[in-house]
Amino acid sequence: MPKEGAKCGELQPSGNIAPAGPYWHYAIDRARSLGIDMTGGVGGNTFPNTTLAHVLLEWAFKQNPSQQHHLAEKIFEAFYAKEIFLDLDALVALASQTGYDGEVARKWLLSQKGEAAVKASARKSGVSGVPFFIINGEGVFSGAQDPTTFEQAFAQAVRERPLPARLPAVLYPATIHCMGAKELKQTLLTRGADPMDVREMIEKDELVQALMEQQRSSLASLPAKRLKALLAQQTRESQQQQGKAPFAGVEKKDLIQALLQGEEETEETGEPPLGYCTPDGRCY
Repeated sequence: MPKEGAKCGELQPSGNIAPAGPYWHYAIDRARSLGIDMTGGVGGNTFPNTTLAHVLLEWAFKQNPSQQHHLAEKIFEAFYAKEIFLDLDALVALASQTGYDGEVARKWLLSQKGEAAVKASARKSGVSGVPFFIINGEGVFSGAQDPTTFEQAFAQAVRERPLPARLPAVLYPATIHCMGAKELKQTLLTRGADPMDVREMIEKDELVQALMEQQRSSLASLPAKRLKALLAQQTRESQQQQGKAPFAGVEKKDLIQALLQGEEETEETGEPPLGYCTPDGRCY
């Protein structure tokens, strides 16, 4: 596909002829039954090269992963329903509508820095078009499939390449201190603590300490790469809430401490952690 896109019905350098019109109209009724509008025509009478859209979605995930899906939906809606040609300006506008910084997105797309990585990722996974489905790290098939095909692919992935256990969300010390004894015990059990050990714990302080130690031990078992990914997610959330600067440490012990921030300060000063609320309503 040329970077500028392909005109409807036009002969391409590859020798293929671009579709004469909206090739997705065969699915209008099926899409409508699922609440999806696919009645639009071809924006600008031209099919876009979607590399920029993929680069934008990759960038969006790194900025704020929780909104990436909404941006993808807007891109699909623009193409299939609103006859919008997905050029640079259109993509930037869609990013802005989804809550991303449009000017930052524009600069990134203009820099072309993300294109090589997106193309390399596609080649590595065997992706030549969309939709393409990767399950547990391996490309399995392209195009819309029957639900049974997905069920079989999921079952095969579980047998042949199961994912590692997902680490529970990291709990801040403030959150742990605010939990009641019953909730602390339940959390310890859910996260794999020995039931006999938990049963013997009576005082809330020892439950709090046990959960903190359990969490620290779980983090210590992870490779540094995964710790950095967890910290990157935590930092994004902190930046949105508190304007906090990214953590620059590289040692594994520093990464763990940063994920469990506030714990050492609480132990040294004897003061409740930031965000802790006492039963009488005093908050720190």
